[in-house]
Amino acid sequence: MGVGLQNQTKSGQGSVMTEKKYIVRLTDGERKVCAEVISKLRGTGQKVRRAQMLLKADVDGPAWTDAEIPDAFSCRRKTVENVRTESRGQERMALNRR
Repeated sequence: MGVGLQNQTKSGQGSVMTEKKYIVRLTDGERKVCAEVISKLRGTGQKVRRAQMLLKADVDGPAWTDAEIPDAFSCRRKTVENVRTESRGQERMALNRR
């Protein structure tokens, strides 16, 4: 799973805010695993939710923002950020977190 770090600077009303964003780029195999977890409800509810978040965050897929995903899955934005961060640089997906 490729996840990169991208720094974006936003300015508004004279102030500058730096926002770090981890980009999720799933391979076809990883998308397939996520889709199977979701369709077969394989694993815990937490694992299914992480699979849904990763699929929605995938830049080669829907590419939802960190503001859209929590609204859809009734979770905090920090949860989405954690799922993105945990998937960064790991060969296994963030689905199997403790």
